[in-house]
Amino acid sequence: MTLDELRKIRERAAAALEQRARQAQEPEWKIVVSMGTSGILYGAREILKKIMEEVQNLGLNVIVTQSGSFGLDDIEPMCAIYHGNEKVVYGNLKPDMIRELLETHIVRGQILASHRVVVPGDVGNTPTTA
Repeated sequence: MTLDELRKIRERAAAALEQRARQAQEPEWKIVVSMGTSGILYGAREILKKIMEEVQNLGLNVIVTQSGSFGLDDIEPMCAIYHGNEKVVYGNLKPDMIRELLETHIVRGQILASHRVVVPGDVGNTPTTA
């Protein structure tokens, strides 16, 4: 084996190691807070702030972001929690329930049924084809 071949092997191994390290740091969870007009009116800003606060307090590796309205104004404020391709939507949120939501859904991996909103594409509600 030549010195050039060894260098190429080392470069490929270093690139693969760097890729694995990047993937290990990427959050597997994502929380999206509905920040449409009605969401803001019913307290979505406080929910977003509380989620970000509790994510930090619990030391979770989670992306927290916001979107426009989910189109379900009567159950605002709302958030969707994504884990890979799975999504669970929660509505009628209050700041004092956020820690329980994060501990139940993200830490323990269980759906908090009391505030779950079932929407098409949600976990356990996959549309069927005819």
